[in-house]
Order: sequence, then structure tokens, then C-alpha cells
Amino acid sequence: ALNNKRWSLTRLNRHEDAVKCCNQFLAIEPQNETFMLHKGYSLKMCNRLEEALATYEGIIENYNNRKETALKGLEYAKILSKAWSAKGWVLAAMDRGDETLACYDKAIEAWSENELALTNKGDALRVMNRNEEALACYDKAIKINPNDASTWSGKGNIEIKLGRYIEANESLDRALEIDDWHELTYVNKAELYSRQDDTLNAERQLNIILEPVSYTHLTL
Repeated sequence: ALNNKRWSLTRLNRHEDAVKCCNQFLAIEPQNETFMLHKGYSLKMCNRLEEALATYEGIIENYNNRKETALKGLEYAKILSKAWSAKGWVLAAMDRGDETLACYDKAIEAWSENELALTNKGDALRVMNRNEEALACYDKAIKINPNDASTWSGKGNIEIKLGRYIEANESLDRALEIDDWHELTYVNKAELYSRQDDTLNAERQLNIILEPVSYTHLTL
């Protein structure tokens, strides 16, 4: 019941209430890493970054304490990987770039199929203008999960920067096939048209995202 309540609150962007819900559950099961992940997410969405960081570090510490037990299996490795990736996500919001990349590397080391960690690493490298490295991360993520709009949008953004406009258009179109209200993709589409001196279509892309829409792209 608490998990369903937490999910509903998260979908409604009531993150403070979602944190309270997680705390209720963790009062009963204080070492439940799945609920700790959810709590960290909601804390991050409330901009309570230090608390979110401490929550994810708690999961990592739990793993280190249990690494010699039967819990050191694939399912727990996935939780550990998600915790490292989420820690990197929080550090990125704190502008701690090098630490962010180190976290994503730890996440991928723990579970090489974590496409979210690969996408997040691509995003971090993109911000640093390490474009070819970012593109490689997006391509790896797409091989694992070809149905994530954010990954395709990030790939398209990099391809714009590299002047590969045909490939960029294909990537961004794929992102919109998956999620036709992915706002960042319309921004990237506008940039693509602008780079090609097509002001009219660039403005059309930006006008689309001015229409009222509500959606939540969860990170866990």
C-alpha cells in the first residue's frame, strides 16, 4: 500500500509527501534499498541535494557491508549500480563534474547493462564538450535499450554539435517517435533548424513546447 501511495505521489510531483511516505516505510524496513532509492529521487526533486546524496551513499555503504554475503548477486548489483548512477545525478546538479563521471563509471562497473548510467555519463560528457566520448556512451545505451527518448535526444544533440545534421535529424525523430512530448528534443530540433538557417521551422519547434503539457520522466 505504501509503495502504491509513493508511486502516485511521485507521479503527481508531490515529492515532499513522497519523502514522508518513504520514511514511513523505512521506519519499518530501514535497510530497504529500493525505498532508499525512491527516497533519494524525491529528495533530489525537492532540491534537497545533500540529503539525497547521503541517501544514495547509504545504499552504497550497505552494499560494502554486505559484499561477502549472498546478497552480492546480480539483483543487488543492479541496486548498487542505480545508487552510484543516482549519486552522480545529484553531484551533477551540484556542479561536481569529475566526481559525477567517477560515479557513473562505478555504476557501469557494477552493472554494465545500466543504460541510464550510460546516458547520464553521456550527458555529463556532453556538458564538458567531450563530444565523441559522449556519443559513444549514447550508442552503448541505445544498444541496451533502443526505446529511451532522452538517450536519442542526447545523441542528436551531440550530432548537431559535430555537424552531422542528417544523423541528428534521424536521432531526434526517433526520440519523438518514442515520446512525442519530449521537450528537450524540440529544443534540439530548433537548434538543428537554426544551424541550417531555417528560422521558420526553428520557431515552430519552440512553439510546440509552449503548449501546456504535464509529464514525468522518472530516473529510477
